[in-house]
Amino acid sequence: MGIGRFSFSKPVVLAPFTTIRGAGADRTSLTYTGTGPASSQALISGATYRADNFSLYVVGEFINAFLAGTGSRDVDIVNVRFRANPYMKNYAGPASSAGQHMKTKVHN
Repeated sequence: MGIGRFSFSKPVVLAPFTTIRGAGADRTSLTYTGTGPASSQALISGATYRADNFSLYVVGEFINAFLAGTGSRDVDIVNVRFRANPYMKNYAGPASSAGQHMKTKVHN
């Protein structure tokens, strides 16, 4: 993946010997935008894979961020920044707000 922001709304199952590589944790971000709990065991899973050089943001509910499948022999997660905010779905601010992924709606 190049520089930029990429989103996905369903868990990703990687083929064996797959690498997800970004341009750096501060330059490439993946955001899970699912509205309900992730239906699988993890947002990113597979057997024998590598995740490298990106940020993973989760703005909904999830079980695990990464999972090695049964029989996996080699899973590498290198230089991956992870942030989660299950309350983001209640965010009431403007969509263009900087740092939006870390803000939540205040209930009075």
